[in-house]
Parts: sequence; structure tokens; C-alpha cells
Amino acid sequence: MTRAPQGSRRAAQVLLAVFVTAAVGTFVWGLFVVNGVRAKAKRVDEALRSLAQACLSYHDAHGGWPDSETSLSPDASSLKLVEIDYPRADRPFPVIGARGNPSGVDTLGEVNGWLAARHGGAGGDHPQAGSEKDP
Repeated sequence: MTRAPQGSRRAAQVLLAVFVTAAVGTFVWGLFVVNGVRAKAKRVDEALRSLAQACLSYHDAHGGWPDSETSLSPDASSLKLVEIDYPRADRPFPVIGARGNPSGVDTLGEVNGWLAARHGGAGGDHPQAGSEKDP
């Protein structure tokens, strides 16, 4: 009779060790995933701001919006992370997207707001050199 409880206790200890190991492993794996997503979101945010700045610079220099990637010549790696929907009849200014990649909180809204505001002539939230929002 004394062997059954000891066997049950040993099985419970093994089961507990397996669950603890799985929990710790899941936690560590989750940290790697979160850090990877945050790093990619930072790169995407930089690409979004860079492309928006290129569009705004083009608009300032040419008095209109770019109509192709060749007219912008931004960093080639930026276009792998983000996309630009060029002006068309129902929306006369470009819209920048993240191609399904993660980005920071409201970065898309912010950079597209810069473009929309510049089209409207109000200036909007577009950062000025040396300001806090300057990318």
C-alpha cells in the first residue's frame, strides 16, 4: 500500500515539472516574438515617415504629388516594408500603407494626415525642422 502513494507523488512531480518547463518556455518564446514585432514596427514607422517626408518634399519642389516610385527615389528598403497609393480622381493626394506590417500607435494616421493636410493647404500636423514630431 505504501508504493501507490509514492508512485502517484512521483507522477505528480513529473507532471508539475513538465508544466513549469512549458510555461517558462512559452514565456521566453513570447518575449522573443514581442521584441521581434516591436523591432519591425520601429523599422516600419521609420519607413512610413521617410516615405511621407519624400512625398512632402516632392510636393514642395514640384507643386504636385508624385505619381510613381521613380519620381520619389526613397530608400529601396522602405518600399519593401510600406506601400504608397498614388493620387487618383477621388483622392487627389497619396496614401501610405504598411503592407500588413506592424506599426506604432496611429503612425499611419499621422503620416497620412500630413499628406492630407498639405493637400488642403492647412499645414496640419506636418513636423517642422527641429520640432518634437520631426521624424
